[in-house]
Amino acid sequence: MKFKAEWANKNVIALNVEAKAKDQAEKSVQSEFIYWNPVDKSICSWQFNASGETSRKWWQPVADSWIIHANSTQADGTEGGAIYRFRQIDKDKFAWQSKRRRLGSTELPDTEEITVTRVKD
Repeated sequence: MKFKAEWANKNVIALNVEAKAKDQAEKSVQSEFIYWNPVDKSICSWQFNASGETSRKWWQPVADSWIIHANSTQADGTEGGAIYRFRQIDKDKFAWQSKRRRLGSTELPDTEEITVTRVKD
């Protein structure tokens, strides 16, 4: 999994993610734009991926983590959702997990928590 985040402008963070699961033939490429929503008075984001899926996310700080509520639409129109948790471990590591996942009317299992470590250039 590879993350790259940078300021797109003074109000938006552009996050690009590349990931490949063990059972996937090709890597998944996603772009996400994280911003302050003045109407909701919260951090929100929009995510797009190469297969045509889009997601809208609402970010909430909770204790030592960020909880992200996501609603998605697949390229074929199927709706889904999940709750993600990002937890900082130290300045170079964070943990990530996805829970309460669904795709259409199908409930999907929670993922295991994974640790992501910064790679220095």
